[in-house]
Amino acid sequence: MAIDHQSLYFSYEEFPFVAPPELSGNGSRHSVTIVGAGPVGLTAALALVRQGVSVTVLEDEATLNIGSRAAGTARRSLEILDSLGAAERLVDKGVAWTKGQSYYGDKLVLDFSMPVLDNVKHPPMVNLQQCYVEQYILDELSKSPLATVRWSSAVKAVENCGDRVKVQVATPDGDYELESDWLIACDGARSVIRSSLGLRMEGTSYEGRYIVADVRLATDLPPGRRVWFDSAGNPDSTIILHRQPDNIWRIDYQLRDDEDSDRELEPERVRSRIQTFLDSVGIGGPWEIDWVSLYRAHSLSLKNYWHGRVLFAGDAAHLVPIFGARGMNGGIDDVFNLAWKLAYVVRGVAPPALLNTYTEERYFAFQENIRNANKSTKVMAPPTRGDLLMRDAVLELAVEHEFVRPLLNPRQSAEIFLRDSSLREPGDTTVGGLAPGQVCPNIKVSVMTDGTAETRYLHELLGPEFTVLVQRKADGMMPEWPATMHGLGLKTIYVERAGETPGLSHIRDVDGAVAQAFQLMDGGAVLIRPDHHVLGRWREGTPDVVSAALRRVATWQ
Repeated sequence: MAIDHQSLYFSYEEFPFVAPPELSGNGSRHSVTIVGAGPVGLTAALALVRQGVSVTVLEDEATLNIGSRAAGTARRSLEILDSLGAAERLVDKGVAWTKGQSYYGDKLVLDFSMPVLDNVKHPPMVNLQQCYVEQYILDELSKSPLATVRWSSAVKAVENCGDRVKVQVATPDGDYELESDWLIACDGARSVIRSSLGLRMEGTSYEGRYIVADVRLATDLPPGRRVWFDSAGNPDSTIILHRQPDNIWRIDYQLRDDEDSDRELEPERVRSRIQTFLDSVGIGGPWEIDWVSLYRAHSLSLKNYWHGRVLFAGDAAHLVPIFGARGMNGGIDDVFNLAWKLAYVVRGVAPPALLNTYTEERYFAFQENIRNANKSTKVMAPPTRGDLLMRDAVLELAVEHEFVRPLLNPRQSAEIFLRDSSLREPGDTTVGGLAPGQVCPNIKVSVMTDGTAETRYLHELLGPEFTVLVQRKADGMMPEWPATMHGLGLKTIYVERAGETPGLSHIRDVDGAVAQAFQLMDGGAVLIRPDHHVLGRWREGTPDVVSAALRRVATWQ
């Protein structure tokens, strides 16, 4: 199918349809099939091939998604994609930002900064159009012989059949049936797979509507999140402005209840409203539209993300309001959590019951995201008359009174502390520091190689297996740690505050950052999951206590 969008900044490739063997009756059963080649589906594929699992990705289109769409990539997603080899180009191309302003009319009511940590690798947020994010993940995925992407392959129906799932696929050369051991549904908000299985999401759909537009505009306005409430350019409504690469600016403006969506999407109407807005805030110069879409806020989710041989992730599993950049970022976090668990099940080193922890942890994450996103929604698109009156009262007060301004905080996407996960090991609760369920910080460390210190970041030393960090005892005596326990790979890293021990994998704690984060004492240990979350930590980290923790994973019930 031909690409019907001519972008001002991105060259969309039309990927050819390649007839699969199933069309000639020669197909074989697949291990894992992923439906949807958006950022979530592609990340799922990349995370699984990193675990040694073969994947087949089905995508109904012949190219990448059009437009900026999910334009903000949060630090946690950058950490995940970095561990998969797909973040460097993203960070280099994207626009990092830490600051933002909100205005009521023409009066400043909020000037905020996201914390910037000198000792961690990535900025809090990078703006980059979704098409670039997908391209960079796809390029990395294409390096693996374990991955196949089938373009122009639309899933029409799925059926759970005991130990496999049957998938009906429509292509330009005809329809075929595919059989797979497992299927991950990453097919978005209008998931065909969800509908095919008769599943419905529960929650709230808000009436607030936004026109989302990418425009090319040359201006020296610095990066950041800018919001105008009740401005001259959009009275009684809200406008959001974000800078992206290639002189592309993302403009989201709210429609009032009395405005017709179809009329407001007409090109001349969009151009008129954007010009009025730019004039009102003093941004001059020529500009042109690249892409326009309509958005509605939703807070919806399936109760269970695992059904038979089908697992749901991203927008196919849950929908969150656009405010705070939790959609794509939450989906990437979903599949990074899922990939190692599913890989262990596929390889037979853990039972399928381990997948129950995927729903448990990621539904909890959805609730945490919604708790913050709904607060932002009540500011950005108040769902009731009462919410609107409250929001406007806060804006009025914020003009003169600083103490109410935190109520306007946009609450950007952040990592999730899985504090109630049943996978957590309680360990020694008197130790303090980073708790089981939290994400291991990606802090600077010094690695000794052939007697030479090299500065790295902690996540770069973690692999696709479990990792145990062990604080070396002062006398240098430590037990031997095996490379596997109960069929699960285990990497051991010794942490030292000074000195070196030839022949052992170890890091030197730069400025005491590791000791501060983990509160490690001599002989203490921290067990880190393949998705960077801390599984357990112990004052005295022996192979026996770590073995017991990994045995629970390998025999999960």
